[in-house]
Amino acid sequence: MPFQYLIAPFVIWLAVIGWLWYDVDESWAPWAIPPALILAVLIVSRRQINWWYYNTYTPDLDAPIRRLLETSHVFYKRLFPNEQAEFRKRVLLYVVYHQIRGMGLDELPNDLRAAVAIKAVTVAFRTDDPLMKAYDPIFIYGHPFPTPKHNALHTLELDREDRAIILSAPQLMAGTLNPRSYYDTGLHAFAEAFRHAYPDHQYPELQPDDWHRLETIGGFVKHKVLAAIGLPENEVPLWPVAAVTWFHFPDAFLRQWPEMDVSMKKVFEN
Repeated sequence: MPFQYLIAPFVIWLAVIGWLWYDVDESWAPWAIPPALILAVLIVSRRQINWWYYNTYTPDLDAPIRRLLETSHVFYKRLFPNEQAEFRKRVLLYVVYHQIRGMGLDELPNDLRAAVAIKAVTVAFRTDDPLMKAYDPIFIYGHPFPTPKHNALHTLELDREDRAIILSAPQLMAGTLNPRSYYDTGLHAFAEAFRHAYPDHQYPELQPDDWHRLETIGGFVKHKVLAAIGLPENEVPLWPVAAVTWFHFPDAFLRQWPEMDVSMKKVFEN
């Protein structure tokens, strides 16, 4: 991280002054003030420093993450090469900018951070907020979790007041690695967050009977979707289910529900 290299000389400076102050002469004490002040400013500005650096000198994603995009991510594979490069850049910048926190996890692996970023960049790719800054932080549990809002174990939740997203890692990764076999709870959460953050888009009206159409297109029957999320039907809006189906099964969606395909494109591609 560039931040670590940037603060290193000032940490050394402060350590040397501390040694001189303690072992040589107390008159060295005032010399500790400049590095301490500089370090304080750098620490407060850490996110901005990292953002500037990676936005200016953006390395490519690690090879495993690139392979994941190339094999499992339909939206990414349909982009032009220059758009794919921009997508990968935004994934890295998302990880740099956002607070992605592990809850009860000793360490949050890079693939989990990347999985979160891929969902956000996907839904917001053609918007004025391509990094979904409207929702931050993101909390990741190592298992389904209860919350004050929902006592039952579930795998995703939006905190609309604090603009936070909570996800369960196993379901997040299953839907990332194999979204045609496992319902993508991460994309569901970000599609729901997208609608809440940008209510002025022309969102299509969906009816309860539309569950059947989505089941036919994507193959995820209602009870399996609800089981993957862990919430009752009245707590699961149909809009994000439609968005997940549209992103992962675009050809079938266009073929079987062309008028809704037009509506989805107005939301995500305009």
